[in-house]
Amino acid sequence: MKAIILVLSLSCIFRLQVYAQGVPCRSESRVDLVQQQYGLSGKGVLTIIMDRGVDYRHPDFIDNNGKTRIAWIYDLYDNTGAHDPDNPYGVGTIYDSNEINASLKKGGEPISNDIYGHGTATTGIFAGNGTGATPSDKFRGVAHQSKIICIIMTKDYVPAFGNNPGQNPQYDPSLFKYAFQFASQKIAELRMPAVTLLNIGSVGDPTDGSTEFCTMVENYVANGNTFVCGVGDDGGKDNHMIAALKQNTTTEFIIKKGEAGNLRFSGWYSENDRLEVKIQRPDGKIEGPFASPGGPTDTKDNFLNGINIYHRGSATEFSNSSADIRLLLVDIFGETGTYKIILTPKTIHAGSIINAFLNPARFNNQNAFINNNNPGGSINSFSSCLSTLSPGDYVATNTWTDVNGVKRTKSNEGLPGQLWKGSSTGPTMDGRLGIDFVAPGELAWAAYGKDSYYSSFAFNQLEGSKGAYGLQSAVSAAAPLTAGVIALMLEANPKLTPVKIKEILQQTARKDNYTGNNLPDNKWGYGKLDALAAVNAAYALVSTDDTFNNTKSSRIYPNPAHDYIQLTDTDLLQQANTVEIYSATGQKMGDYTISSDGRVEIYDLPGGIYIVLLTTTEGKVPKMLYKY
Repeated sequence: MKAIILVLSLSCIFRLQVYAQGVPCRSESRVDLVQQQYGLSGKGVLTIIMDRGVDYRHPDFIDNNGKTRIAWIYDLYDNTGAHDPDNPYGVGTIYDSNEINASLKKGGEPISNDIYGHGTATTGIFAGNGTGATPSDKFRGVAHQSKIICIIMTKDYVPAFGNNPGQNPQYDPSLFKYAFQFASQKIAELRMPAVTLLNIGSVGDPTDGSTEFCTMVENYVANGNTFVCGVGDDGGKDNHMIAALKQNTTTEFIIKKGEAGNLRFSGWYSENDRLEVKIQRPDGKIEGPFASPGGPTDTKDNFLNGINIYHRGSATEFSNSSADIRLLLVDIFGETGTYKIILTPKTIHAGSIINAFLNPARFNNQNAFINNNNPGGSINSFSSCLSTLSPGDYVATNTWTDVNGVKRTKSNEGLPGQLWKGSSTGPTMDGRLGIDFVAPGELAWAAYGKDSYYSSFAFNQLEGSKGAYGLQSAVSAAAPLTAGVIALMLEANPKLTPVKIKEILQQTARKDNYTGNNLPDNKWGYGKLDALAAVNAAYALVSTDDTFNNTKSSRIYPNPAHDYIQLTDTDLLQQANTVEIYSATGQKMGDYTISSDGRVEIYDLPGGIYIVLLTTTEGKVPKMLYKY
């Protein structure tokens, strides 16, 4: 363990009151205590979000000088700037801060926007400065002075609303390579510690870490870049079924399609196996049989009325998995009712199984496997990558007061302290935990773009928000809060590696009556996010040389210490007979006597991190102490 010393303002130590009204998720995760005690704000850290865009006109993303806090927006779906000189990728359009500032000054139509509102909300949780309301800390995000990069990775369907015609959905996973290249280039260019958040994801692709996406993540993290993606919103539903495959023994997946629109079945099984496929419609009509592809590069696709079948060998399946697995994908976009996917194995090896997923099939809709006697984890494939940091979601509050003063409650999704019902769970397909810990994301206060679909619902806008803030929930709120905490950790200790950050967050996660003591597990991971404990641990790893060599005022040693500390400066010994010692949460532990030779006995202190308040000719100077 390395020693730590940090000079803090006295106001940071003693300002222990909760912010006005408070942000439930921020308070629950102890982010408020971090900001109060250490004054951390994400300053000097780069926060990168891959989401649905951002309304850069929102005050959350504008500094005190009226300039944007956003360094770049990269819209991967707008190819008008694909061949601009500043775009080496030939895809999408890149907007830099100069262009954004020019747009802010001009007013009018934005050059890029988030019509849905999800990206603006989650970026606000991650890094918003709260200046859209008074006081500014009322709805403030976590890393509120960080530099922001926004990469538009997907766009949701939005119906027409108000004067807005809405938008069609867009999602192309082949664009991820450009997102990672762009993020890597800008991190190197700015030479800042960075944390990256991907805030999309659902079940469907294999969760064994073998996808092409996971290869990109591993390379990205190997270069020192911390990557976060929430576990997904697919918990609480029978949407992952594992079935054994036996020679000439029929295996059935009985599916309830209770919702209009498309329902996708994705089945992953060994390249060495061969299956015959039939599908039974709600009226009992059987389609098929359809033979499986012959070899790894073969495909067998069938397009029926209301049903499309895509059967692919391991070299042609859509995830570009490095594992030797093939895909049976069935899109059911016809009538609602009960369907059966009937598999008859023709060539099967001992122990063969198929992992099947349904999407969308969530706790709050009517799609599910009816005969799921062997359910698997509902974690998404983005979170299953070995180096992804993967938080789940629990409930901080289920009540709020809307912009019209109406008190509201969100029921049937869990009580405060409980796991949110939709939070995905492990394990991964290859048996790993998958989930690292849970963070409070239900319900979160978040930035609302004024022209967004989100802001068209007054009951979601928060009292006192001036229409600029409203609700964000689910894992999409827990993940940006987590990423913001990592930004604070990097501000405290810029040399933290992704591996060390993951380790700290796991080890400092807290247990309570809801999590139980038998952790880690597939629901809670290692427990509940504790921002203060994580930041304390980050400080505890700051190198002694890094801090002592830059410290002008009096110092203490050894640090870490066990039975005593030694005060080194003569002028310090002439100022006072005692030093005050406080816990990391601000509780005074006592006045400790300084002996004539500058020794202070601390054997009675429990192990932990403390603030030693020294009286010097420069005034009161707080120092960090690690006691083991």
